[in-house]
Amino acid sequence: RFGPDACGGYTNSSFYYHNSFLIADAKNAFVLETAGKFWAWKRIEGFYSISNGLTLEDDYDAIHPKAIDFAYQKGWVSKGKPFSFRSSFSDSFFTFFSKCKVRRKITSDLGADQRGDFGPREAMEILRQEGEPGNKKPFFPSGSNMGSVCLHATGPITPNGTTGSLVAELQPDVSKNRFWFTGTSIPSISLFIPAGFPGTSFMEKNFEAPGAHLDTSLWWTHEKFYREVQRFYPEAKGAVRRRIADLENAWFEESNRILKKGNDPKALDALSETAARSALQEYRFWNASLLNELKGKKPKRTFAPFYGLQWSVWNSKAKVNVS
Repeated sequence: RFGPDACGGYTNSSFYYHNSFLIADAKNAFVLETAGKFWAWKRIEGFYSISNGLTLEDDYDAIHPKAIDFAYQKGWVSKGKPFSFRSSFSDSFFTFFSKCKVRRKITSDLGADQRGDFGPREAMEILRQEGEPGNKKPFFPSGSNMGSVCLHATGPITPNGTTGSLVAELQPDVSKNRFWFTGTSIPSISLFIPAGFPGTSFMEKNFEAPGAHLDTSLWWTHEKFYREVQRFYPEAKGAVRRRIADLENAWFEESNRILKKGNDPKALDALSETAARSALQEYRFWNASLLNELKGKKPKRTFAPFYGLQWSVWNSKAKVNVS
């Protein structure tokens, strides 16, 4: 009746676009795609990926009853070609510059490579993918573009970055569902924290929500470190990845232990609270001891003056001082 009307930007209040949605439980999964009040959907078999762009061609299971006629009336269907929901309703300018096809191909290929052995850890690594898979050269945020799954903002051409990540592990018994979220930007250097529903660990009274400027929240504590290490990112990433793996492994083991012992929701809440506190403590350590250690090694800094200028503007607005 109304069509989607959600703004995709935090500071950019005009950032609206047609979108796709993956809707799933433990038994069924669907992709729903919208364009204004028009829609199409399809049941998913196997792995499926979306990335800020329409994907359904003529392979939908159902479509808005007036969508095809509307597309023909507007001249959006090329003569002699079959109707395609994607090509008819996509914003070609937006989808080209957003590189949604590039990101979707990366995530689809990485998912297909799992050959059925796909779990939350594999999903996390897909979300952590930076640049082109298989590229052996060190990755610097200043060289990123909209084709990166783990997205780093650089300036006018790539004004957006990944601000949070979530992996949902769905079970037939919904009380056994697990949700792994970062609560921070840039998943490649973030911890995925376990949670379950219902849960009380992350209610507002227990968890500091980030504001518009630098504060002591989980998000901003991590963000401060990220903004400090952008110019020598490969060294910083190498220093934290082992620490991330060790903590996440411990949380996976404890989550599995809770499941085997009857899945007490209070025990899962306690794990979530402990993990969130540990993550915050870890990020504080990164900002203090680890950052000093990294800078003491005098790492080679990438030369990116325009990138640095853009981030100095963003840092000033957020009241972040980067040394």
